[in-house]
Amino acid sequence: MMMVIRSANRPERIAGDLFLDTSTGNVDELAAGTWTLEGNIEGPAGTTREVRLLAPPPAPAPAAPPPESARPAPPVATVVHRKPLGPVVFAVGTGLTVAGVAATIVSGVLATSDPGTANVKRDCVGLGSSCPEYQRGLAAQLRTNVFLGATGGIGLLTAVVGIFFTQWTRAAASASSPSVLPYASAVPGALDVGVRATF
Repeated sequence: MMMVIRSANRPERIAGDLFLDTSTGNVDELAAGTWTLEGNIEGPAGTTREVRLLAPPPAPAPAAPPPESARPAPPVATVVHRKPLGPVVFAVGTGLTVAGVAATIVSGVLATSDPGTANVKRDCVGLGSSCPEYQRGLAAQLRTNVFLGATGGIGLLTAVVGIFFTQWTRAAASASSPSVLPYASAVPGALDVGVRATF
Protein backbone atom coordinates (compact mmCIF):
# COMPACT_ATOMS: atom_id res chain seq x y z
CA MET A 1 0.00 0.00 0.00
CA MET A 2 1.20 3.50 -0.77
CA MET A 3 0.32 6.82 0.85
CA VAL A 4 0.29 9.64 -1.67
CA ILE A 5 0.18 13.15 -0.24
CA ARG A 6 -0.61 15.73 -2.91
CA SER A 7 -2.88 18.67 -3.51
CA ALA A 8 -3.14 18.04 -7.24
CA ASN A 9 -4.55 15.18 -9.33
CA ARG A 10 -4.69 11.69 -7.94
CA PRO A 11 -2.16 9.45 -9.68
CA GLU A 12 -3.12 6.06 -11.07
CA ARG A 13 -1.89 3.53 -8.56
CA ILE A 14 -2.86 0.04 -7.43
CA ALA A 15 -5.85 -1.03 -5.39
CA GLY A 16 -5.44 -0.27 -1.68
CA ASP A 17 -3.38 2.90 -2.18
CA LEU A 18 -4.46 5.95 -0.15
CA PHE A 19 -4.49 9.55 -1.37
CA LEU A 20 -4.44 12.53 1.02
CA ASP A 21 -5.72 15.75 -0.48
CA THR A 22 -3.85 18.40 1.53
CA SER A 23 -6.22 21.20 0.47
CA THR A 24 -9.33 19.50 1.92
CA GLY A 25 -7.94 16.88 4.32
CA ASN A 26 -9.88 14.14 2.52
CA VAL A 27 -8.37 10.63 2.47
CA ASP A 28 -9.36 8.56 -0.59
CA GLU A 29 -8.68 4.87 -1.22
CA LEU A 30 -8.26 3.27 -4.65
CA ALA A 31 -10.55 0.26 -5.08
CA ALA A 32 -11.45 -1.39 -8.39
CA GLY A 33 -9.96 1.51 -10.32
CA THR A 34 -12.04 4.18 -8.52
CA TRP A 35 -10.98 6.56 -5.72
CA THR A 36 -13.44 6.42 -2.83
CA LEU A 37 -13.62 8.84 0.11
CA GLU A 38 -12.59 7.07 3.28
CA GLY A 39 -12.54 10.01 5.67
CA ASN A 40 -11.22 13.45 6.46
CA ILE A 41 -8.31 14.27 8.73
CA GLU A 42 -9.38 17.91 9.28
CA GLY A 43 -12.23 18.91 11.52
CA PRO A 44 -13.49 21.88 13.43
CA ALA A 45 -10.84 23.75 15.38
CA GLY A 46 -9.96 22.11 18.65
CA THR A 47 -10.98 18.58 17.70
CA THR A 48 -8.59 15.69 17.24
CA ARG A 49 -8.73 12.74 14.95
CA GLU A 50 -6.77 9.53 14.92
CA VAL A 51 -5.33 8.53 11.59
CA ARG A 52 -3.80 5.08 11.28
CA LEU A 53 -1.56 4.22 8.38
CA LEU A 54 -1.11 0.46 8.34
CA ALA A 55 1.83 -1.10 6.58
CA PRO A 56 1.13 -3.99 4.26
CA PRO A 57 1.74 -7.45 5.69
CA PRO A 58 5.33 -8.58 5.36
CA ALA A 59 6.24 -10.72 2.40
CA PRO A 60 6.60 -14.40 3.24
CA ALA A 61 10.13 -15.47 4.07
CA PRO A 62 11.91 -17.39 1.33
CA ALA A 63 11.93 -21.14 1.76
CA ALA A 64 14.99 -22.38 3.57
CA PRO A 65 17.26 -24.70 1.60
CA PRO A 66 16.91 -28.36 2.51
CA PRO A 67 19.33 -29.65 5.15
CA GLU A 68 22.48 -31.37 3.98
CA SER A 69 21.09 -34.79 4.90
CA ALA A 70 18.03 -34.29 2.68
CA ARG A 71 20.04 -33.29 -0.36
CA PRO A 72 20.84 -36.09 -2.76
CA ALA A 73 24.47 -37.08 -2.75
CA PRO A 74 26.37 -36.03 -5.85
CA PRO A 75 27.04 -38.89 -8.23
CA VAL A 76 30.28 -40.67 -7.53
CA ALA A 77 32.46 -41.38 -10.51
CA THR A 78 33.25 -45.06 -10.69
CA VAL A 79 36.83 -45.74 -11.58
CA VAL A 80 37.36 -49.11 -13.19
CA HIS A 81 40.92 -50.34 -12.95
CA ARG A 82 41.53 -52.48 -15.97
CA LYS A 83 44.39 -54.94 -16.04
CA PRO A 84 46.38 -55.18 -19.27
CA LEU A 85 45.93 -58.86 -20.13
CA GLY A 86 42.94 -61.06 -20.80
CA PRO A 87 42.33 -64.64 -19.62
CA VAL A 88 43.69 -66.06 -22.89
CA VAL A 89 47.27 -65.13 -21.92
CA PHE A 90 46.85 -66.95 -18.62
CA ALA A 91 45.35 -69.96 -20.41
CA VAL A 92 48.36 -70.12 -22.76
CA GLY A 93 50.74 -69.93 -19.79
CA THR A 94 48.82 -72.67 -18.00
CA GLY A 95 48.95 -74.85 -21.11
CA LEU A 96 52.73 -74.35 -21.40
CA THR A 97 53.13 -75.18 -17.69
CA VAL A 98 51.11 -78.39 -18.05
CA ALA A 99 53.13 -79.36 -21.14
CA GLY A 100 56.35 -78.65 -19.22
CA VAL A 101 55.24 -80.84 -16.31
CA ALA A 102 54.45 -83.66 -18.73
CA ALA A 103 57.80 -83.27 -20.53
CA THR A 104 59.66 -83.23 -17.21
CA ILE A 105 57.96 -86.44 -16.07
CA VAL A 106 58.65 -88.23 -19.36
CA SER A 107 62.27 -87.06 -19.36
CA GLY A 108 62.74 -88.21 -15.76
CA VAL A 109 61.27 -91.64 -16.51
CA LEU A 110 63.50 -92.00 -19.58
CA ALA A 111 66.58 -90.90 -17.62
CA THR A 112 66.03 -93.64 -15.03
CA SER A 113 65.46 -96.36 -17.63
CA ASP A 114 67.68 -95.36 -20.59
CA PRO A 115 70.47 -95.95 -19.88
CA GLY A 116 69.48 -96.51 -16.22
CA THR A 117 71.68 -96.83 -13.16
CA ALA A 118 72.12 -100.61 -13.45
CA ASN A 119 73.24 -100.40 -17.11
CA VAL A 120 75.76 -97.62 -16.33
CA LYS A 121 77.26 -99.66 -13.47
CA ARG A 122 77.47 -102.74 -15.65
CA ASP A 123 78.83 -101.14 -18.85
CA CYS A 124 81.18 -98.57 -17.31
CA VAL A 125 83.25 -100.72 -14.95
CA GLY A 126 86.79 -99.39 -15.05
CA LEU A 127 86.05 -96.75 -17.75
CA GLY A 128 85.43 -93.78 -15.42
CA SER A 129 83.44 -90.71 -16.40
CA SER A 130 84.38 -91.03 -20.10
CA CYS A 131 82.09 -94.05 -20.50
CA PRO A 132 79.42 -93.42 -23.21
CA GLU A 133 76.59 -94.86 -21.07
CA TYR A 134 77.58 -92.59 -18.18
CA GLN A 135 77.63 -89.56 -20.52
CA ARG A 136 74.16 -90.52 -21.83
CA GLY A 137 72.89 -90.70 -18.26
CA LEU A 138 74.38 -87.25 -17.46
CA ALA A 139 72.78 -85.78 -20.61
CA ALA A 140 69.36 -87.26 -19.67
CA GLN A 141 69.70 -85.90 -16.14
CA LEU A 142 70.64 -82.43 -17.46
CA ARG A 143 67.71 -82.50 -19.91
CA THR A 144 65.29 -83.38 -17.09
CA ASN A 145 66.67 -80.61 -14.86
CA VAL A 146 66.31 -78.04 -17.68
CA PHE A 147 62.69 -79.12 -18.22
CA LEU A 148 62.08 -78.89 -14.48
CA GLY A 149 63.57 -75.37 -14.18
CA ALA A 150 61.81 -74.06 -17.30
CA THR A 151 58.49 -75.51 -16.18
CA GLY A 152 58.85 -73.97 -12.72
CA GLY A 153 59.71 -70.57 -14.24
CA ILE A 154 56.77 -70.69 -16.67
CA GLY A 155 54.44 -71.78 -13.86
CA LEU A 156 55.60 -68.94 -11.59
CA LEU A 157 55.28 -66.39 -14.41
CA THR A 158 51.81 -67.71 -15.23
CA ALA A 159 50.73 -67.38 -11.60
CA VAL A 160 52.02 -63.78 -11.44
CA VAL A 161 50.24 -62.93 -14.71
CA GLY A 162 47.02 -64.54 -13.46
CA ILE A 163 47.02 -62.74 -10.12
CA PHE A 164 48.34 -59.28 -10.99
CA PHE A 165 47.92 -58.66 -14.72
CA THR A 166 44.82 -60.57 -15.90
CA GLN A 167 41.40 -58.88 -16.15
CA TRP A 168 39.10 -61.76 -15.22
CA THR A 169 35.74 -60.00 -15.45
CA ARG A 170 34.14 -57.51 -17.78
CA ALA A 171 32.32 -54.45 -16.42
CA ALA A 172 28.95 -55.52 -17.80
CA ALA A 173 29.38 -59.27 -17.95
CA SER A 174 26.16 -61.23 -17.91
CA ALA A 175 25.62 -64.48 -16.08
CA SER A 176 25.74 -66.40 -19.35
CA SER A 177 28.99 -64.91 -20.66
CA PRO A 178 31.95 -67.26 -21.09
CA SER A 179 34.72 -67.18 -18.52
CA VAL A 180 38.10 -68.80 -17.93
CA LEU A 181 39.27 -69.04 -14.31
CA PRO A 182 42.34 -70.72 -12.80
CA TYR A 183 42.09 -73.18 -9.96
CA ALA A 184 44.48 -75.07 -7.71
CA SER A 185 43.80 -77.76 -5.15
CA ALA A 186 46.09 -79.84 -3.01
CA VAL A 187 45.43 -83.36 -1.84
CA PRO A 188 47.90 -85.54 0.06
CA GLY A 189 50.68 -86.46 -2.35
CA ALA A 190 49.43 -84.40 -5.33
CA LEU A 191 48.83 -80.85 -6.54
CA ASP A 192 46.04 -80.24 -9.05
CA VAL A 193 46.40 -77.02 -11.08
CA GLY A 194 44.31 -76.09 -14.09
CA VAL A 195 41.77 -73.82 -15.71
CA ARG A 196 37.98 -73.98 -15.55
CA ALA A 197 36.14 -72.55 -18.53
CA THR A 198 32.40 -71.87 -18.81
CA PHE A 199 30.64 -71.11 -22.09
